[in-house]
Amino acid sequence: MITKYDVFTEILKHKIKITDIAKALNQNYTNIHIKISSLKNNKVIIKKDDFYYINLNNKKSYLLAKIIDYCIRHKLNYNFFLNKIMVKILEIALNKDSVSIKDFKNFNKTTLKKYIDGLINYNFIIIKSKKPFLFSILRNQIFVDILNYFDIKVKERKFIVEETIFKKTEDELKKYKQKSKKRKFYIKNIEEELRFDFIHSTTYLEGNTLTLEETIKLLKHGIYPKKDFNDILEVKNMNSAIDYLFENLKKDLNLDWILGAHRIIMQGLHEYNGRIRNDHVRILGNPDFEVCNYKILKPRLKEFVHDFNTKFKACQTIKDKIIFSVWVHNEFQYIHPFFDGNSRTTRLLVNYCLLNFGFPLINIYETSKDEYLSLTKLSKERDDKKFIAFLSKIVLDNLIKINEKIIN
Repeated sequence: MITKYDVFTEILKHKIKITDIAKALNQNYTNIHIKISSLKNNKVIIKKDDFYYINLNNKKSYLLAKIIDYCIRHKLNYNFFLNKIMVKILEIALNKDSVSIKDFKNFNKTTLKKYIDGLINYNFIIIKSKKPFLFSILRNQIFVDILNYFDIKVKERKFIVEETIFKKTEDELKKYKQKSKKRKFYIKNIEEELRFDFIHSTTYLEGNTLTLEETIKLLKHGIYPKKDFNDILEVKNMNSAIDYLFENLKKDLNLDWILGAHRIIMQGLHEYNGRIRNDHVRILGNPDFEVCNYKILKPRLKEFVHDFNTKFKACQTIKDKIIFSVWVHNEFQYIHPFFDGNSRTTRLLVNYCLLNFGFPLINIYETSKDEYLSLTKLSKERDDKKFIAFLSKIVLDNLIKINEKIIN
């Protein structure tokens, strides 16, 4: 069934006549005219000389164009998100850090399941517990835009570190280790999948344009996409960096380890690959993000390595290990020892910690980009507590989804 958003999408491509819209969507004139009238009433399109245009002076038009553009670029069905049921789900869930089915009173169970399953498949939902089913929705900008489009204000979410999440993580980690011993064949396939997911997400978080499908084709089959060469090189370098990570996993962390990882990540992308910066840097889009003065980087990194190894050895519980991983992430980002590639190196270091603690490769999803950046590089101030709440959810969700893939 054609929606008014399908019509808007055709107009978004270029100025167009109503007859051409009907032809493009294989619809009769009357049906398209009804959709056009609805869009005109909302003032998101305008007509001039028989042609329809996007109304660039209308805020809702801009929001709708932004939502649809995001969905098309990420191969999402915009009609799935732009309806009253989804809007109501988002209105309830987006403002809560922990959501249960009980929060959706008066919802049809089958319909609710359809939308929740869809959000899970799109990786927008972080699962906290299967029984009872508890989850949170990643605060992606698209959801904020959707609610704003429907005139719903979005409240600031409180990040709560839930003590129960560490026990759940411990249980899922034990389950993963038990399954890994019994199902070694399946684990190898899953590890390859995790590797591709991680490479795609960690480069996507820095603006890389390769899709997951293109990433897999490039690395597994040597098929090069028609994309910028630097984007291709970023993906290939990260694949080599994962090799480096596993080859050097049991070595103690030192400055040479860090520089070696960065050298591989930025090979051919920056002349200072594997070298500490010798000048000031600023975080694009966030003047409040203060990084270490380049003149004291060497002693600061020496201090970081010492503190890292001391804290690493002291970790006993799952909670200790998550908190330590957060410290590593935020401490290294604020030191910011390189001109470029700091965040990719940071996420590799976090996985150095987690892998040594017995976790599988942990992925910060591409769908979590907005929430992740708002807590790190785009945050006005460092807040480890908020990031603990975020990373603990991500780690648990990774484990739950990995365990579901392994056949008992």
